[in-house]
Amino acid sequence: MKTHHIIVADDHPMVVNGLIHILRDKAGLEISATASSTDELFAALESKPCDILVCDFSMPSGELSDGVLMFSRIRRQFPGLGIVTLTMVDQLPAIRALLDLGIHCIVSKRDAEEHLSRALLCAMQARKFFSPAMAEIVDKIELERRTAGKQELTTREAEVVRLFAAGMTVTEIAAKLKRSKKTISTQKMSAMRKMGVQRDSDLVMQFLGLMDARESST
Repeated sequence: MKTHHIIVADDHPMVVNGLIHILRDKAGLEISATASSTDELFAALESKPCDILVCDFSMPSGELSDGVLMFSRIRRQFPGLGIVTLTMVDQLPAIRALLDLGIHCIVSKRDAEEHLSRALLCAMQARKFFSPAMAEIVDKIELERRTAGKQELTTREAEVVRLFAAGMTVTEIAAKLKRSKKTISTQKMSAMRKMGVQRDSDLVMQFLGLMDARESST
């Protein structure tokens, strides 16, 4: 039987210890490293054997505290790595961003530990798995997408979102693009509607996730 090497990453020591306890006696699995920050995680990924990463959505300490940016970088640097995201996060934009990055094994920390074993098996086989709490969220996302249909951003909408994600205000974007503030605001709101977000922070997070996903696929 092939041994699959696993790295476990979470900023809560009790969670890491619990995962070690759950995984250590499972046949065919070997924990090659643990990490409590993004810096430790990338150091482990670069130096230790790893077939599957079991990782929290985000870890505050380290260079990349934003979960979407962290997973985007992991996808770029380690494209063949199996990933199981273990998280308490239940916001649709965050889970949508993970799906857009091609991460399809997601387990809620609210669900029973048995779902982790199934997620690991699916990650080994490059199949999808969502624990019950995550499956409900994914169903909502898929319903939104079916309802909205494929609504691509116009060139001008994408330009406004890109500048907004770069830190510019609506007023600054209007001045840069030589359009009225009302026009920029309307284009921004249209983009948010198409992307299924309501908050500025979610708009930025999803846009960055989409851009990183496109870069990693090229």
